Amino acid sequence: MSTIRNIPIHLRFLTLVLLLPSLGNASSEAVTSDIETYNEGCELYRAKDFQGAENLFAEAVAQTDSEKLKQQALYNQGTAMMAGTAAGQITNRLEAVAQAITLFEQAIELGPDDLDAKQNLERALHWMISGRLKEATRLVNEADQMLTQNQAKSAKENYETAKKTVDPVQEDFSPNHKAIQPLIDHADGQLQMLEQAVEMTRDEMNTAKKAIDVYEYKLAADIMLADKPERLWAFDIDQELAQEFQQMVQNNQNVINIVYPPNPLTP
Repeated sequence: MSTIRNIPIHLRFLTLVLLLPSLGNASSEAVTSDIETYNEGCELYRAKDFQGAENLFAEAVAQTDSEKLKQQALYNQGTAMMAGTAAGQITNRLEAVAQAITLFEQAIELGPDDLDAKQNLERALHWMISGRLKEATRLVNEADQMLTQNQAKSAKENYETAKKTVDPVQEDFSPNHKAIQPLIDHADGQLQMLEQAVEMTRDEMNTAKKAIDVYEYKLAADIMLADKPERLWAFDIDQELAQEFQQMVQNNQNVINIVYPPNPLTP
């Protein structure tokens, strides 16, 4: 089995395949606070306290004047964040993976020949792509379900968030990823449909008002009484429009009664 900085790969029993951080003690140099912090981070990593290890490696990066120690601490910090994400200790998965990518890139800047950091960077990029696509897909599916319950405003927010979620994937990591464009196209189509629902409802309201002015009561009544999901979506998105439409109906109840007289048998 290959080794990383003389440490065997022990992390394969987890769901992720990550290279272990450098866990070798730096005691060959004079013991300083930065080296102690670094070694304490290694111990926490051994104990599977990945969040604690990440914090200590970050402290070591801030403390040290040694470029070599800083490079190793950056690599270890990124690896601890990835391991903590996989273990569920770090719940803000997308943010953690994005930060790990930055840490591996910084480690590579300091050590251009660090193959381990390059391999973990590739894994982190893959996680970023798959994680963002998974999250965006979840948001879109939830939004579609919201529309069936006429929760159009929340659905609209979900579609917009889904698009923002995959923006980094589309722009920076994998612009030709086959799963991205259909997802964006669906979200765009739904957003356009909701926008059109608001515009259509506003146009219908204006048409009803004009019809009343010229005594076309049947047309006005049919518009005011129409039952369609698009109108409910529009009302949920634009509360002012909903109030204005409701006020128009109340003000013209006599018009509706002329066209559709109330049933005298109705209690």
